[in-house]
Amino acid sequence: MTDDAFCWTKTVDFHETDMAGIVHFANFFKYFEMAETAYFRSIGSNIFDPSQNLRWPRVHVSCDYKAPLRFGDAFEVRLTVAAVKERSAELQFTVRRRDDDEQFVVVAAGRSVIVCAYFDDVEKKIKSQAIPGEIASALAATRQAGAPADE
Repeated sequence: MTDDAFCWTKTVDFHETDMAGIVHFANFFKYFEMAETAYFRSIGSNIFDPSQNLRWPRVHVSCDYKAPLRFGDAFEVRLTVAAVKERSAELQFTVRRRDDDEQFVVVAAGRSVIVCAYFDDVEKKIKSQAIPGEIASALAATRQAGAPADE
């Protein structure tokens, strides 16, 4: 992990679990999005801003599950920006909880590719656009150390 990561914390609610009290796999994507939303707010932006006609659709998401999260577990989602391109960014997520010895245990690792877009009123379609400069700079500032250079 790098010090450049953005951290978002939560405790597992009962409704997020299955009959065994384990978090349902689909909720990890919700956790990623909640962390992403909090991250965008922290850099002074928003993942959906109709006033600026700005949107961030996902074009790829993935998650590898390592260990269960259960009802009542406190956990954190660490978000790092792996790459920033002209119109897109790659976000990486690491979900961690503490074990009985207070050591972090990675329970899931995910990835999302988001595209900066706007809604074209004439064609009634969402179209990609260059990431606005101030947002691109903020994303780059959170980019993971050692990540590939911008393309």
